[in-house]
Amino acid sequence: MEQSEKQNGLEIAALAGSTVKKMGLRFDGVVIRLLRDIRAAVQNDVPKGATVVMTITAPIRFPTKTAIESSEKIIAFLQSGKQHQALVIHENNVQLSIVHSTPKQSARFVGLVHNPDIDPKLLLSAAADWLNKK
Repeated sequence: MEQSEKQNGLEIAALAGSTVKKMGLRFDGVVIRLLRDIRAAVQNDVPKGATVVMTITAPIRFPTKTAIESSEKIIAFLQSGKQHQALVIHENNVQLSIVHSTPKQSARFVGLVHNPDIDPKLLLSAAADWLNKK
């Protein structure tokens, strides 16, 4: 069974020696639906042994449009062979990263929606550490 978005965030924050609040992570209803929609759209395109980690700044003003465009950008990102990409989707700053060959890895997509004042590179690093310890 897929772990909840909030549970993933709690585990990532705990492993980083922090809290969800200090890391600026958001888990309101819009965020949960956005991340679930993106996961459903891309999980079959992510190669086995890889996870796409996405950070996106809040607030999400256009959740449906953001989910659709994010999914398209993730698929294009996977096809590009890049390891990292920064872009803007509907006024939200987005970072995409690939984590390869993690032990016991089952997640194909991990999304973290965060406050704009948080450095997304710290979140990407914390998520990669979490995936590698999973």
